[in-house]
Amino acid sequence: MSTSTSTSPSCPSGPRANQVLLIVELLERIGFHLNPPDLLSCVQVSRHWSSVLMPHLWHTIDDRLYSWACILKVYISDTAPRLLRIVKDEQDTNSSIESFSDIEEAKVLKQIALEMWLRRRAETTHWLYRIFQKHGRHVRILRVSWPIIIRVAGMAGHCKQLRVLTVHPVLMRIGPARNKDEDVMRRQQQREDIAWTENYTGAKADWQGFWRTIDDEDEEARLQSSNPSQLSDGDPIWLNWGLTRRFWILVLRNPTIEHLLLGRGLKTLVPFVTPVFVCYALATLPRLKTLSNRFMELDFQTVLEHTSAIPSGGNRNMFYHMDNGCGSNLQLDKNFPHLTTLAIKRSLESSHVLMFLKRLVNLDQLFLGQISWSDRGQPPFADIDDNYEERSHSFTLTGLHLAQSGGLLAEYKPVQAAMAIHLIPRLPFLTELTTEVLIPEVAKALASHCKQLRIFRQGGDDECIGKDYQVKSDVNVVGVLLESCPNLTIIDTIQHRIDATYLAEHPWVCEATLETFRCQIVGLERMTSEDYQVMSILSEQDSTQLLSRDVAEEKYKRSKEQHCRVYERLSRLAHLQTLDIGGDVKGVGFHMFGECGDEPIKDVNGRIHLLDSYPIMDCLDLSLDSGLDQLASLVNLKVFGFEGLDHRIETAELEWFATHWPRLAIMRGLHIDDSETLNKMDTKTTRQRQEMQALRPLVRHESATPTNVLETLLHLEL
Repeated sequence: MSTSTSTSPSCPSGPRANQVLLIVELLERIGFHLNPPDLLSCVQVSRHWSSVLMPHLWHTIDDRLYSWACILKVYISDTAPRLLRIVKDEQDTNSSIESFSDIEEAKVLKQIALEMWLRRRAETTHWLYRIFQKHGRHVRILRVSWPIIIRVAGMAGHCKQLRVLTVHPVLMRIGPARNKDEDVMRRQQQREDIAWTENYTGAKADWQGFWRTIDDEDEEARLQSSNPSQLSDGDPIWLNWGLTRRFWILVLRNPTIEHLLLGRGLKTLVPFVTPVFVCYALATLPRLKTLSNRFMELDFQTVLEHTSAIPSGGNRNMFYHMDNGCGSNLQLDKNFPHLTTLAIKRSLESSHVLMFLKRLVNLDQLFLGQISWSDRGQPPFADIDDNYEERSHSFTLTGLHLAQSGGLLAEYKPVQAAMAIHLIPRLPFLTELTTEVLIPEVAKALASHCKQLRIFRQGGDDECIGKDYQVKSDVNVVGVLLESCPNLTIIDTIQHRIDATYLAEHPWVCEATLETFRCQIVGLERMTSEDYQVMSILSEQDSTQLLSRDVAEEKYKRSKEQHCRVYERLSRLAHLQTLDIGGDVKGVGFHMFGECGDEPIKDVNGRIHLLDSYPIMDCLDLSLDSGLDQLASLVNLKVFGFEGLDHRIETAELEWFATHWPRLAIMRGLHIDDSETLNKMDTKTTRQRQEMQALRPLVRHESATPTNVLETLLHLEL
């Protein structure tokens, strides 16, 4: 136990078992795995635990989580109803207000509510200021959506080691002006904000004088904030500095920032800051790796010029995301090697795509809304700077992700066909492709020119496989990749379909590498309950009935053989971890607006379905009788999905899953549905979910999760 005494010199003497809990390295390791509520409990155990775990407790501040919303609700602008309820609650408790007429009582209550609101705002402001003064040096990740947090963090000078600064893409919550004088003060402050950003840009800006001024203001704020008399006056005067200034001071004070997300909430600050100033501020962040601009127009080339160099003179790798509402100028006239990932959530001309590939010479991942081609007088994917020799030059891009391709609409098919001819052949290192649909020409181009392709994902927001909602795509087109790309590891395309006969007859070259297979398998011949009844006819029956039995038996043999061939193909995927052959059959509108409560329903083999969300019938019959036991070789399977299918799974199959797939962690098909009607009436699914939970309690039951790479990345909270 010598380690504990060397690392914790203040440890009290005691049993060795207790001294273990005082080892600094051990406490720090534990602290990484605790959430803030648990950390708060830990720091209250002892001074030693507090000194070790306090940096972990304040490492991350996200004002949307835990108790922050309750603490900051006094800053919500719609004060009257909420505060009147507070006053009435206190009135009922204390009975300290005399009886008035209705009008007079309303006036008194409103005045009391306003005074209470101002007092609580002031108390909360002082509490926040003390928090950031005391613990700001520990904060590394700051995610905000309330202006008061920005103001206080910007003026408490200890918050200087941020790595992540995120302004959530929600409306910034700004309280109302209390009177005309305050409104005039705000407008004056806004004019000062504009002048401030204009005065401190460019090489001639007096930044040393700027920081002296800020230090003086901060010192005055510290003195004023210690005056208790300020508590009764609402927001103290030292708080009423420009929000724009406070935000950018926070940025400038933290050259350690690696990830900066300027969310839509900052749009309220757009009139008070110039693009030139923003670019200057970005140039002060030598460690910047991720920049997400969702709040104002910035010239793309200017941003790259200000973020390209680091003090050592070298380059850095950076990810830049530009919102589709910013309307920025995207033209580039020189090369920028430091940008490795670019995301622009809007439609771009094919010529711009080629320009990015040429000018961003180390571009590795490109995320776009979609590619368009409006100038039919110019060839697609053409650049006016191209000479004959450059037109065959290949690019190093490894990931191309398109959120939408427009399905197979006539106006988009020429763009997709042009990709197959003019773009895909120039991407020999492509390993990931995301598109809403895959046309045969693109699939064949990938097979011919992208030998390292490992991942093909389906773009778009809606994964519904219902016939009235799904993207119209060519059947079997995904099979081209399975047959031709030997390094394929992920096929994530639940709206795409492969015919069972085609699947069985065309060998896959990626059997040794495939880990995820999400695709519908359709076109299977299925036995009905009537077919099984006919097969049970005894030989003593008349010739007509016997003929029907022979027909049913032949159908059974064909179905069994077809199923076995499909199972045999799937059983070869020794490394498969996700097998998902189904998806939601209800459109996105159902999940957005809910059900009316009177949807017509239908029983399908003992399960209840909404009539407008009929299951896929020509899918695999996932019963042991159909040959399911051939999949016992998939010992690495973690995710199994059959949502939206007429799957025929019964208790025997659930017991088989529990026994033969030891690593199974997620099932999609027996989950609690969004539809209250289905949850109430589909008792068979409910019973089977309970049976599976009894067999394998740790297996989660859920619906298919979105797989749109672009949307997932762009909404990722860093």
